[in-house]
Amino acid sequence: MDRSGKTEKQKKQLFLADVPSILARPLSACFEKEGWRVASLGAAETDVAHHLYAADVMSKEAEEIFALEDISVLVAPLEAERADGITRLECLLALAKQQAHLEHVLLLGREDVFAGKGVAGEETDWSPDTATGKRRARLEALALAWKTEGMPVTVVRLPELCGEGATEREGFLGAFVAAALDEKEVTAQKEQKVQKEQNKQQKQKAWTVRVHGPQEFLVARDAAYGLWRAVERDFSDDVLHLGGGQGFGFETLVSEVRAEMPEGTKLPQAAQARGTEGVLPFGHPFLDSTRARQELGWQPRCDIRAGIRASVKSIVDARAAERAQAMESAKKRVKRAWHRAVPYLENLAGAAIMAGIAYL
Repeated sequence: MDRSGKTEKQKKQLFLADVPSILARPLSACFEKEGWRVASLGAAETDVAHHLYAADVMSKEAEEIFALEDISVLVAPLEAERADGITRLECLLALAKQQAHLEHVLLLGREDVFAGKGVAGEETDWSPDTATGKRRARLEALALAWKTEGMPVTVVRLPELCGEGATEREGFLGAFVAAALDEKEVTAQKEQKVQKEQNKQQKQKAWTVRVHGPQEFLVARDAAYGLWRAVERDFSDDVLHLGGGQGFGFETLVSEVRAEMPEGTKLPQAAQARGTEGVLPFGHPFLDSTRARQELGWQPRCDIRAGIRASVKSIVDARAAERAQAMESAKKRVKRAWHRAVPYLENLAGAAIMAGIAYL
């Protein structure tokens, strides 16, 4: 009995479509620990899953991949930041509909479908006040409409995730740290007396932060475990909230970020008035996770402060590695140029010697 049960569990597959690596890594580890096979589609890191397909969801190759795979659980984000987010979602769900043993489609949403400073539950009506939030609300409505087609869709709303593997392309933390690092690089170039025209070309936009209130974060490992519990408990409702339950004021967050930043880095400041600078919004409604606690037995356990510091460290380390790689590439280009120039220099030197001898 146990042996047959184990064999059946090993046949199940988790399929990740364009899931950011900060969540894909712990999510893969969580399901693989339970004997699941994990595959990933999109531009993910090679260590995210054992079976990686570097293809776009709207490509012909993706159709062939979905035809070959036997997916039990599909996880994908609602990509409200993309102009083609609706088209991509429809394409993904159309491919998923062909799966014979599909049990759950978990679509990752965010708290930006709500406005204000209150706590929002699963039954709270959409009330977005940003363009991205409005697009995400439309994506949620479209996704849930597929339930009439028999698709086992659940929208899982998450606050901003933190932890190892964070990148500067994701969330407030990514943009905040990237803005600080960009400013530090420009300042360093000025100190090295880079030409004024180069400074004009390389100078980044000055960022400020528009503070709306505290902001909620969740460590990615807690989010991964919450998704596993939803699958394990066969959660099938329309919406599920997995919130961090802890909010950070802007100044508190700044102190955590500064602890992992290079010495002398100037961080973006809270905006006092509207200006021409780029603005990073800070502060969203909290997600009420009572249902997850009562029905799934889930609650966040990881230290959010440690998760925020891990995010900052990952972003800083990635930027340093990128800079080191660029320097190494520059050295290789100079070396190749030198090797190409040597024969010409030798010929030039030979010609100069012969001219000198002829002159004498």
